[in-house]
Amino acid sequence: MRRLCFLFFFSLITVISLFSQPVQQQLIRIELSPQNANWLYRVGENVEITVRVVKNNVPLNEDIDIVFNYGKEKMKYETKMVHVRNGNCKINIGTLNEPGFLRCTASLRYNNYDYNGMVTLGFSPELIEPTVLKPNDFDDFWKEAIKSNDLPLDLKKEYMVDMSTDKVDVFHISFANYRKDSRIYGWLAIPKYKKQCPAILRLPGAGVWKLGPDISTASKGAIVLSIGIHGIPLTYNNSLYEDLRSNSLYGYSKFGAENKNDNYYKRVFLGCVRALDVFYEIDSFDKKNIGVFGNSQGGALSIVTAALDKRITACAAIHPALCDLTGYLYGRAGGWPHIFKGMTPDNPLYEVYKKSLSYYDVVNFARNINVPFYMTWGYNDVTCPPTSVYCVANSVKNEKFFDIVPETGHWFYQEQLDNLVLWLFDHLKK
Repeated sequence: MRRLCFLFFFSLITVISLFSQPVQQQLIRIELSPQNANWLYRVGENVEITVRVVKNNVPLNEDIDIVFNYGKEKMKYETKMVHVRNGNCKINIGTLNEPGFLRCTASLRYNNYDYNGMVTLGFSPELIEPTVLKPNDFDDFWKEAIKSNDLPLDLKKEYMVDMSTDKVDVFHISFANYRKDSRIYGWLAIPKYKKQCPAILRLPGAGVWKLGPDISTASKGAIVLSIGIHGIPLTYNNSLYEDLRSNSLYGYSKFGAENKNDNYYKRVFLGCVRALDVFYEIDSFDKKNIGVFGNSQGGALSIVTAALDKRITACAAIHPALCDLTGYLYGRAGGWPHIFKGMTPDNPLYEVYKKSLSYYDVVNFARNINVPFYMTWGYNDVTCPPTSVYCVANSVKNEKFFDIVPETGHWFYQEQLDNLVLWLFDHLKK
């Protein structure tokens, strides 16, 4: 019983830490409600926000001052202070004259604490077009990169008896990737007593963390491989990952960004493709159905993998990063890691980055997606702005399904994850 309790606790913590970020709770809530329930408007349509300040689920019956900032997301905002009585007011925040997103934030100080609210509204977002250009040799560059990544797989597996359950066997694995002595590490979760299983590659969000196996998804009947991207075993103490995150791997998303051949993500993208070879070493793999999913950086990597390898049969992503990075150069929000934010044409890296990063922009991979595609995201995301995510949504031409939950930021509800996994399993049975 103690062992089962430990495994349940470990799986729960793993799911919470890897897949979601909880909504921050506040004693006082500033609720910003637009006229349209779906938070969507036509270009040029004027928007009025209803504001409700709530404490203990009832309007705050005191005189307060609220500071509003509003404008195109991630751009320069207008500021207005409004004196509010009885916890209610309305504010007109104007419109957009081109497809995109208009964001309004509200803040107040009460009893020496700061409270905030946000609403982000879309204006004909289905018409948002990417700013990033696809290089003429984009496809050839990645075909050659994959072809040259021809090291023997050299798969190594270690059975983890304390992590395995009565339904799932867990292995800590590694395999060769990119160059001699370079490896990718991961967790392999294999359903017991299943002779023919689909496979799922789960890819990680940004950062340097102690990742764990996805026992929950595997217990539903799929072989799940969860990989790290940094070439580090996933069994060390937390202190090691914390040290790497703060020191040698700090800002890794920008390493080598000046040159398409030196970009940190080249090894990562190739490692994601190479990870698919692992499934073919497993006897219970059905040899035909492979899904891929992840959130943020992992969402980006999922799209990249599906575009680069035809063995993927279904792809799902949650608020993907690395989308339309050049948006900032055209007066609108670009994707994480916001390399171009604040950059001007006189910067010597302006043209260098613009050219080299086009080989790593997820929009250019999304244009090559030819399998069923699922994506879920929200409009209040300041890390992966909805403008950048829509650049992917509008670039995928194949079968696609979107689950949009406007109020979410760079986090998601359990229901979103559950629906994504259900969709993935449904498409892996076809």
